[in-house]
Amino acid sequence: MGTSGAAGARHHKGGRQPLATGYDRRAGRTAPRRSRRSRLVALAAVTVAAATLAACGSSSTSGAAPGTASPAPETLAAFPPLHVVHPSGAAPGTAAAVPYLADAAGQRVVLRGVAASGFEDQAYSGATGTAPHYPIDPSAYDGRCPANDGRAPDPPVCEVEAALPPGRQSSAPGSEDDFAQMRADGFDLVRLTIDWSELEPAPGHYSTTFLDRIAQVVGWAGQQGIRVILDLHQDGYSRFLTTPADASVPQQAPPAGCTPSNGQDGAPAWAVFTDGKPSCAFDGQSQLNPAAAEAWANFWANRTVPGPQGEAPGTGLQDHYIGALEALARRFADSPVVLGYELMNEPMPGSSAIPPVANLYDFSDQQLLPFYERAIEALTGVRDNKPTCPASDPSGTAAEAALHRTTIPQVPAEVDPCAYPPGSTLVHHQLILFEPTGYRNLVDFSPQLSTGNALAAHPFSQYPDIAFAPHIYTHVFTVDTLLGASATSGPEYPPSYTFGYATAEAEAASLGAAVVVTEFGDPPAKDSTILAGMVAAQRQARVSTVFWTWKENCGATHGPCPNGWGVYGPPVPVDGHLAQNGPLDTYRLALLTSNPVFDGIGRPPATTQQPPSLAPITEPVARARFDAYLAALGSPSASTADHTLAAVVGALAGALLGPPSADPNATAGG
Repeated sequence: MGTSGAAGARHHKGGRQPLATGYDRRAGRTAPRRSRRSRLVALAAVTVAAATLAACGSSSTSGAAPGTASPAPETLAAFPPLHVVHPSGAAPGTAAAVPYLADAAGQRVVLRGVAASGFEDQAYSGATGTAPHYPIDPSAYDGRCPANDGRAPDPPVCEVEAALPPGRQSSAPGSEDDFAQMRADGFDLVRLTIDWSELEPAPGHYSTTFLDRIAQVVGWAGQQGIRVILDLHQDGYSRFLTTPADASVPQQAPPAGCTPSNGQDGAPAWAVFTDGKPSCAFDGQSQLNPAAAEAWANFWANRTVPGPQGEAPGTGLQDHYIGALEALARRFADSPVVLGYELMNEPMPGSSAIPPVANLYDFSDQQLLPFYERAIEALTGVRDNKPTCPASDPSGTAAEAALHRTTIPQVPAEVDPCAYPPGSTLVHHQLILFEPTGYRNLVDFSPQLSTGNALAAHPFSQYPDIAFAPHIYTHVFTVDTLLGASATSGPEYPPSYTFGYATAEAEAASLGAAVVVTEFGDPPAKDSTILAGMVAAQRQARVSTVFWTWKENCGATHGPCPNGWGVYGPPVPVDGHLAQNGPLDTYRLALLTSNPVFDGIGRPPATTQQPPSLAPITEPVARARFDAYLAALGSPSASTADHTLAAVVGALAGALLGPPSADPNATAGG
């Protein structure tokens, strides 16, 4: 979720070688031959104006002496590789045809994960310069945990007793042993949020110190038998919107209603090109920032980065970003602990307009999915039946003009004519996870045209181990809630908690991917209805999920936080000291790690929230249901207030959902 999220800030929320790749069809995978929280309320406004499972584990109080180097982590358990099964013989469009995550024997695997967001290089009150708020040198965490800075959204990620055998590391709430706590709390997956700004602090320079820090945390997770997703995270594009690389360009005056605002995390300062757009928030919403929208537009255009190319595979912004992903692969491609790489958190469209609104169908098809293809081609070496782009033009800009689309007329117009050159180290057994646009969080389905006939002519990727990674915040960030409705009152959209999972399965199947939901969550006060409904839908869908979030602060200097989203409550200052976390929320944990419907924990959601089946729902059906919601809001029987809300949602639908641009590859109704 990151602080940008589907459409706004979350709660705080947050040397190349020639290709040498073959396919092992028996294994069904590519085998290299070894060469918080405004969300879309902002867009709507601008468009129209557990049972306690928290066992303490061992209560050992000893640990490595501060300042001493920890020995190599002792792994608690083996990590047999997982892969994506692509069912054969199942009727297209049915649940049985949806790819799924499985072990070597082909048995479905469902992982229960949590996001560790203390890695984010977030903006916070009093932040200056380029230094992150927590150190990146691994030695700063050997046997100790840096002081928790209450201004930062999250506490640091620590494992102070990593020098001890796994079973002797304390899992008590105050132990500062994050991964021992995760294991004791029942999690077997962690999503580690990583920022581009720390990975590539200077153009073409990928920080070995930061990679060492990531490796340290991966080692801690391995000790406790926990798999890791490495998530290249962003929220609001960057925290350097007010200090962009093109700061010499005169800044435009902010329009009326646009108050000063910076970004949150993501890109380094040298990768921020705002072309003089003001860094401000429409209607007080930081995610409607013209500077961020312009920076995104330059990213999707792959704007050239001045100066030396360094280790980056090309000179454009996307090339540098793909280079950062390749740096992760070079370090972790052989790690059994790393489940996979999440390419980007909640990507947003770029726009030079004020307000910054773009057609999301065009964005997904013409910019987002092609970028994902390039990244997957670079990381895995698959060619997708295309020639390799020249090293001098890895993104194929010139090749596109030379080959023209008529060379391969069966390929949709948005597909690149050549494949991104492969990196020096290829991913061959790990997942590549990719998200839809962050605006999916608003409507619980993905506005995109590349479905059905288009993908039948040109599959999204030949790499078999890909996972569609939506964020599902039903009745938290969906339109009904941001317009003042509740999860139990109508007119209601989405129609159920299972709806977002059904549409995710349909979208994933069209892309040839499994489903891994890499964010869900809610305010704790709504756990008995919303979180219970979410968990019930997840178990019905049988998909792996990641809860947002593990631990968090308030974002204020040493102040109490009444409504933190973490598994542990926010810390409360004692004698001027802020602990790493507050008390464990045992009720919340019980919902996350047991079944609230069958175990009777909490109040199960209403029957209408739990359809008996989870058959995939096509995009036209999803859109029809959204249209029905709009019609219900605007009906003569609706209250005056509802008529106002209908106007807001209607304008929002016009911006998000249509009319989509003409595309001969679009399915009917899409």
